[in-house]
Amino acid sequence: SFRDDFWMQGAEMWDACHGVGLRGAYMTCCESVPLMIDTAARDKGSRPLMVIISSFGGKSYTFNVAYGVGKAGADRLASDMAIQLAKHDIDTVALYPG
Repeated sequence: SFRDDFWMQGAEMWDACHGVGLRGAYMTCCESVPLMIDTAARDKGSRPLMVIISSFGGKSYTFNVAYGVGKAGADRLASDMAIQLAKHDIDTVALYPG
């Protein structure tokens, strides 16, 4: 179950949070950034925005261990990408819905 102790969840929960969620966000960014760089270069004055969906679960315990680590990873993905994308005039944020 989603709220079981981590040692009872096994690799399935980890893979769901990281192999799908975090990897999916990373790969989507890898594919979309070249388009955003082109847009920023073509439309001077525009600043494309990369938004990573995260959660307060990355800052404090919510649901389970794998979920929290995945959301903390999403936060870090956004902050580290912001450093590399700033030179291309692309803004990056982690958004916590709710």
